[in-house]
Amino acid sequence: MPRIAACLTLHVRDPGLFAGKGCVVTFAFVTFRLLDQVLGDWHVMTDDERASTLAWSCWAIPLLVTEVVIQSRSLLKAKA
Repeated sequence: MPRIAACLTLHVRDPGLFAGKGCVVTFAFVTFRLLDQVLGDWHVMTDDERASTLAWSCWAIPLLVTEVVIQSRSLLKAKA
């Protein structure tokens, strides 16, 4: 429970983190449309398989990378 409170406090102290994650998730729609078009032209997977794979991966992978960057920056600040 204290860890959750610390995370909530972090988001209140630095609203840029929340905004950054929001931009990543919002850009997922652009990435989805672009990759769907490209992979469709290349006939990669069926339409249903491609849509369900892209619907998940277009937001989850960039958000994971963003979270790793945010956490690593936070750890580096704490060590300094």
